[in-house]
Amino acid sequence: MPSYSKNIAILSILAVLVFPSVCRSSDDFGTVKKALEGMKIDSIRYVEGLEMYEVVTNTQAAYLTKDMRYFIVGRVFDLNTKRDLTTERINSLRRIDFSTLNLKNATKMGTGKTSIAVFTDPDCSYCKKLHEELSKLKDVTIYLYLYPLASSNIEAKTKSSAIRCASDSLAAMNTVFLGKKPFKPAGKPTPACMAMIEENIRFGKERGINATPTIILEDGRVVPGYMSAANLTALINKKEDKK
Repeated sequence: MPSYSKNIAILSILAVLVFPSVCRSSDDFGTVKKALEGMKIDSIRYVEGLEMYEVVTNTQAAYLTKDMRYFIVGRVFDLNTKRDLTTERINSLRRIDFSTLNLKNATKMGTGKTSIAVFTDPDCSYCKKLHEELSKLKDVTIYLYLYPLASSNIEAKTKSSAIRCASDSLAAMNTVFLGKKPFKPAGKPTPACMAMIEENIRFGKERGINATPTIILEDGRVVPGYMSAANLTALINKKEDKK
């Protein structure tokens, strides 16, 4: 494709999510499904402005022109706000059933009527920042899952295992994330401890957790990245938009 054609395509994509979406009839969506026959589709919505359909499949978004001729795969950026709108949209659709979490693999922090889970990495700087904010939450039970991104690194898994199976796991986590002194494990972690971390890694990969920290809310919403205690509290208390 000539470079000018690429530029036109990119500029077209950039504008898609700037415009509001509107409801369309089930017949319209049926036509989209027919045009994309054989593709597993999770959601469809029509976006005004460029007259395109947003199609989400397998945690990826693509855009189909109204005449069903052009199918554009790519990420949409709002150049004014510097936001990655496609990623935001995908994150808003992602859900992880909270009941599928193995609470035995987690370290419990705080007590409250609301629960959240946090997949965190001892070697992640933003995880350390988030850990400090988590300690400020009120009336929230936090389940901390150690999730070394360097899952192929035995040292990273051993470190996480030692923290999880310390005599006081939360104190060990606080030392790692908040303390000024390095954490020193009492001994080599047991196979059972290593198995906990392996299960966390397997669970996270199966559900597309590819960054830390990642927060899972009780209603299944998935929120990647660091945020302040105030913003996280507002998110927890915010009722989910069902539109």
